[in-house]
Amino acid sequence: MKLYKYYLMERPPGPGCQPVAGLFKTEDYGYKRDDCMGGMVRAWGFALYRQRLSQDEVKAYELAYGGEVVRVKK
Repeated sequence: MKLYKYYLMERPPGPGCQPVAGLFKTEDYGYKRDDCMGGMVRAWGFALYRQRLSQDEVKAYELAYGGEVVRVKK
């Protein structure tokens, strides 16, 4: 299954902090922002989606696209 990763740059994952449609999973980094993508982005966590988000969604929720992730089925 192919998923799409988006980093949450301005707030941790939670209700209203990221789009809901197509959401697969979120991960919260805790009480601090971590460097991601080789230090290009500082994020509170990330969200995985079943489809790519629109540019309007990325901008509205202040996300950074982190690329495609391939999830191995168990």
